[in-house]
Amino acid sequence: MIIREADFSIDGEEILDGVSDFVSRMGWHEWMPEDRDQLDEVVLKMLNHPAIEVTVAEHEGRLVAGAGFVVGPFHWNPEMMSAEELFWWGAPDAPALAARGVLRGAIDSVKDRYPEPVVVTMKRMET
Repeated sequence: MIIREADFSIDGEEILDGVSDFVSRMGWHEWMPEDRDQLDEVVLKMLNHPAIEVTVAEHEGRLVAGAGFVVGPFHWNPEMMSAEELFWWGAPDAPALAARGVLRGAIDSVKDRYPEPVVVTMKRMET
């Protein structure tokens, strides 16, 4: 399994498929666009924002997990950096450590580029 930064020109369709698959398995997603085309449009707009970084797990030639973070100065202290989880997903048949790998890879990427401390925030949703 390879953990790497996403290349949207190559990985875009697989990222959209992964997000859509994950949303379809969520127990509660009324706040998400219901139509696949609308969901794709929202995700593509997010992916085009320069502050959003996506890390993916590639296994046997396909993406099996991904994590998107918004990276920028921390709101309460601009001297610090912030990495805020925007989304993440793992395919049902992904290797056991794929989801953890993309989350750790995304956070490590930010920490490698900026002096610590880096504030990392993740959401907890009841779904």
